[in-house]
Amino acid sequence: MAPNQKQASKLLSLVLVRAHLLLSRGWKNLPLSGFGGLTAAIECIRHGHTPVIYESFPSLKILGDIISFGPNAGRIFHRWNDGAIARAMRKISIDLSSYGFNIHKWDTGEIVINQKSPQKDETAPVFNGHRGELHEIVFNYAKEIGVEIILGQRVENYWETEDAAGIMLEDGTRVEGDLVVGSDGVRSKARTLVLGYEDKPKSSGYAVWRSWFSNKDMIADPETRQFCENGDTFNGWIGMFGLAVAELAF
Repeated sequence: MAPNQKQASKLLSLVLVRAHLLLSRGWKNLPLSGFGGLTAAIECIRHGHTPVIYESFPSLKILGDIISFGPNAGRIFHRWNDGAIARAMRKISIDLSSYGFNIHKWDTGEIVINQKSPQKDETAPVFNGHRGELHEIVFNYAKEIGVEIILGQRVENYWETEDAAGIMLEDGTRVEGDLVVGSDGVRSKARTLVLGYEDKPKSSGYAVWRSWFSNKDMIADPETRQFCENGDTFNGWIGMFGLAVAELAF
């Protein structure tokens, strides 16, 4: 075996990939350490396997704006570390239990309806918060339980044979494993390999502008202060051809 190859372990596992059950021998290469790659790696550790994540970023950066996880995802976070990870994520997430979601007319500001928040279920929590801060909690937990995360290594390509699968790194290193999970986002190279053709993103015709900023100026303005004085708030304004949403956390 070439010195720049890595040998897989031989544990047996069932892995769900694109809605098909595949029998593998337990060792995983997981390109990218986003939520998908990290969650897959953590679950592999929990079931006795040895995942390795390859990530192109040289270091963790607290980037992004808001991200939301519904109760189905919350069930997964809840079962980690006796619920400690979910509690940490819940602590920095928006709490709309007493506010709900106010939907306004775009021209008058009149509240058309207040959509109540569903009753909390501690076993299936909902998270709405800063993507980078929530990601940091999951990232650190993955490292804490032994997930090997190799930063600064860009995956250039994937390969597979009858007996193995693997990745090719930017520097030419060929890494071998039993199974590769390609958690590589909207511009996925893994998707092309699985589908057999390039499935390019298609424009929906809509545009979204998002931002994350301090509420200092909003509190100073008497017209916007109302959205900042009573804890976390969630408001939307419905117009003729669009929707404006403001989700404020404190």
